[in-house]
Amino acid sequence: MSYRQHFKVCFCFKRMYRFREAEPPESIKILFEQYSENDIMTIDHLHRFLIEVQGEQNASKDSAQAIFNSSHKLLKFLPRKGFNLDIFIRYLLNDDQNGPLRPLGVHHDMSAPLAHYFLYTSHNTYLTGNQVNSISSIEPIIDALKRGVRVIELDLWPNSKKDDVEVRHGGTLTRPVELLKCLYAIKENAFSASEYPVVITFEDHLKETLQAKVAKMVTKAFGEMLYRNDAENLEEFPSPGSLKRRILISTKPPKEYLDDESSMEREDSQKQGSSDEEQTQNTYKKKLGATDKVLLDDDEDQIFLEYRSLISIHAGKPKGGIDDSLVDTNTVRRLSLSEQELENAVKTYGAAIIRFTQRNLLRVYPKGMRLDSSNYDPMLGWTHGAQMVALNMQGHAKFLWIMKGMFRANGGCGYVKKPDFLLRVGDPNNRVFNPSAPPPVQKFLRVTVYLGEGWSREFRHTHFDRFSPPDFFVKVAIAGVPADVARKETRAIEDEWLPVWDESFEFSLRVPELAILRIEALEYDTTGVPDFGGQTCLPISELRNGIRVVPLNDKKGNQYKHLITQTFEDMLFYPQSERLKEFHSPEELKYRIIISTKPPKEYLKAKSEKGNKPHKENDSDEDAWAKAPSDLTTDQEVDTVDCDSSRVEDNDDCESCPPGVCTYKSLIAIHAGKPKGGLKEALKVELEKVRRLSLSEQALEKATSSHGTDVIRFTQRNILRVYPKGTRLNSSNYNPLIGWMHGAQMVAFNMQGYGKYLWLMHGISNGGCGYVKKPDFLMKLGPDNSVFDPKAKLQVKKTLKVGIAGVPADCKVMKETKTKQDDWPSPVWDEEFIFPLTVPELALLRVEVNEHDISRNDDFAGQTCLPVWELRPGIRAISLFDREEYNSVRLLMRFEFI
Repeated sequence: MSYRQHFKVCFCFKRMYRFREAEPPESIKILFEQYSENDIMTIDHLHRFLIEVQGEQNASKDSAQAIFNSSHKLLKFLPRKGFNLDIFIRYLLNDDQNGPLRPLGVHHDMSAPLAHYFLYTSHNTYLTGNQVNSISSIEPIIDALKRGVRVIELDLWPNSKKDDVEVRHGGTLTRPVELLKCLYAIKENAFSASEYPVVITFEDHLKETLQAKVAKMVTKAFGEMLYRNDAENLEEFPSPGSLKRRILISTKPPKEYLDDESSMEREDSQKQGSSDEEQTQNTYKKKLGATDKVLLDDDEDQIFLEYRSLISIHAGKPKGGIDDSLVDTNTVRRLSLSEQELENAVKTYGAAIIRFTQRNLLRVYPKGMRLDSSNYDPMLGWTHGAQMVALNMQGHAKFLWIMKGMFRANGGCGYVKKPDFLLRVGDPNNRVFNPSAPPPVQKFLRVTVYLGEGWSREFRHTHFDRFSPPDFFVKVAIAGVPADVARKETRAIEDEWLPVWDESFEFSLRVPELAILRIEALEYDTTGVPDFGGQTCLPISELRNGIRVVPLNDKKGNQYKHLITQTFEDMLFYPQSERLKEFHSPEELKYRIIISTKPPKEYLKAKSEKGNKPHKENDSDEDAWAKAPSDLTTDQEVDTVDCDSSRVEDNDDCESCPPGVCTYKSLIAIHAGKPKGGLKEALKVELEKVRRLSLSEQALEKATSSHGTDVIRFTQRNILRVYPKGTRLNSSNYNPLIGWMHGAQMVAFNMQGYGKYLWLMHGISNGGCGYVKKPDFLMKLGPDNSVFDPKAKLQVKKTLKVGIAGVPADCKVMKETKTKQDDWPSPVWDEEFIFPLTVPELALLRVEVNEHDISRNDDFAGQTCLPVWELRPGIRAISLFDREEYNSVRLLMRFEFI
């Protein structure tokens, strides 16, 4: 299978390259021959392959059968006897079946003290960009928690009026965010990725009164989730296992701030060795002035007690040098060092740091000069036992990738247990682990890079090189103790989207427990700076033996998703035929996801070229239908030529189509398109094919005025989608009933909007399942092939005693009660209204409560919409809504059908 790809050169010429399906490396072919018979790998062969090659000693025949069954569901075609070579390669490239890490979940012992774990830690979590003038927001906090980060940092400062607390980076131009918003964002997302505890570190720059306000905010926001220590002096931290779904606060106790202030005049205004964060803090304290240094009265004592009771991990500014800071006392605590301070300290006090971290917590943070939110090497902290190595999550580069790789271990729960050698004393002389003098080589790691695929689906064909296909190569590196650090790379494969390297590298590991395998794909560039093509980092302690697929991520750490099938897997519904004669029922499609779009432009172009027909670039579906009905066309002409993919097994790409196009087309269960011809032709009902048509609200109004019955006939077999006109820039909406009364199945609304029409949409019911069956009269043909006419004069079917929204004849009446003056708790109206209904099957009862105001528009006080066909007769309680349901606002009403 091949496809030709063209690249422009000098505006006049084109270079042509033949794009081919990658052949598996020869070593993989030989391996397949060893574990197959007559080119078929049976269940028994696969079972033996799992044990002998993949190193899965516990694999059973049931395991092999499960892989076979899963592959069968995914590929939709599979020889009954087993895998052929192509399907075997697909199995190897499926990261759900054959990923690089052992699927162990949380498997470390989680009952040890917190000091025995590395914690996934962020620095200035609230910032959206650089450290100087970016915006503070809750979004980075939410994103960090969803990625599994367990330590969130908030810098607390008084606002401009000194009467409230805000979160910002002090001494910079960063814009603040309210503390309360941050706290609630943490509460709502703390355990979305992991149930193990979240630690919030406060960098506190507040006076006592605002500290009291913080105490109330934290208590209100977290409630029972907040963990409080009973003991004043903690001798050992609790375990992560005992703190599941709890939130811990870590900061300096308030009295220590006053102690710091009283000693500041005796100190030089922070020596060069002081941390950047402490310099900022002390600068603020100097500004407070001597008037704030007062003796504590009873009220202030109470404030300190309230604030201090929040703190479960005590931090503090130790007095004296670094050697005094590292003294291990009976009380456990947290110490903070900048990256520079740590680098200086390990030269002289490396062993003391490791001893300190065996019981206490050490937090390391970036130096103040990293204004661009760049990061430092986290390995220096980890190899010395530092639990909280804080990185800027706003940056995107090698060191943050290593951090994310480290915390993929232990099920991605955000806690990784430190190796035993960092927790025990080595001998009677009290010697501990020395990262600069590690033990002899413990094991060897051999890494073979076979091939790569997927870039052609992720990037446009000129993304890497304007004049030719890319030249990919792969860097393979080890991050760890200095003796283990190594880097190797493959050769560059020229002009190939599907490179095959088949190269092996060997790494010697002295401390594999702390080693991270870093893989980076790059595209060779003659300018000297290679283009980025993807990366990942994997903890070597959890690598699986064997041939594994390694998904690559972008610079931000998000996995590339070049195939929808890898996202939805078995949930995705594949049509059995390109031309469906009838859509499936919702019951048949329970728990399935359906894709609806136009076939890819490349597919249409390939068909047009095959039929020697000129091809014109298509407008988007909605752009086309926003035009007047006279511009509407049908896609019949395009469909006269079939793609070769119908004769290719497993929906592989045919030779006439670019790679990935036919695979993409196979995902489309409900075909849409830009029709050719007039409106009458667009609404033509085909007996051999069903499809989806899209109309803007304006196009629908025009269509129903002249072709209303044709629209209804079309929707009896096909799907009609209606969407808001492009001028609704404020996300307002239109009346959905014009679409519903003409049978339109997909009446699309702006859910960001708010008002009467969206309330009507919310009123549709059927148990809230999202599907409401159309009335029979919209689905049946009458005498002479006639259909329902919403505009016709209809007889009254029912009378509802109790405004009403529905077909035009039912929409003319809006009634209201008299105003009850000055009655706040429970107004009583006791009034009755009668509504004649011609089409109750499409009628909605809309109830709205307003407060009368003589000076301006009435004030809104609640609303609801109810489907008339599901109303229960009798006296009923009616809950009212704003955007959400009010907790206690309701009406008492009576319904009666006459």
